[in-house]
Amino acid sequence: GDGWPVVSPDGGRIAVARAWGHQDQFDDLKTGLYVLGISDGARPRLVAALGYRADVGGASWAPNGKTIVFSAHNNGLGKPAEGSALFAVGADGRGLHRLTPWETDQQISGPAFSPDGKTILFRLKPAGQDFGGDYWTVRNDGSGDAAGRKALTDNLPTSGLAMLDFAGDDWDDVAFRRGRLALFVSPKLLKQA
Repeated sequence: GDGWPVVSPDGGRIAVARAWGHQDQFDDLKTGLYVLGISDGARPRLVAALGYRADVGGASWAPNGKTIVFSAHNNGLGKPAEGSALFAVGADGRGLHRLTPWETDQQISGPAFSPDGKTILFRLKPAGQDFGGDYWTVRNDGSGDAAGRKALTDNLPTSGLAMLDFAGDDWDDVAFRRGRLALFVSPKLLKQA
């Protein structure tokens, strides 16, 4: 089956995850990322073949339309077991490479390019969970601040409560950047108290 279609910035192509073939011993199908023209009638072109080892997740086109990033989630034969990572590949199928380290206790999803194409935003959430998690960025070449990521992982909550104080007589006066943070509480901060 097909899933996760995304239209290129010029509107002429679609990148889509596809699963096909016979099920393996783990009941998995072969998976890959395809690119196809919207109006030219060309056959879909396989640009990233993951075989039976991983499922292709959501994808995003670079603003210039030359690169596609996507998440991959190991299953069955994939190593590391239950691993999740971001990959990039040229829209022509060249240069497939991993952008992030393999995550085994969390799942990567929802990659999106910044408007200038230099940064990719993605979500890192607990495996098997559709809610929660944190948002991270990585440069389009896969580089990033590893120490900063560790500090965030060690110190930031996955949830919290913020109390903002707004000066004003009614809710019509409440607006973006018009308030003062009065209190922030997170599960980690509560444990330390």
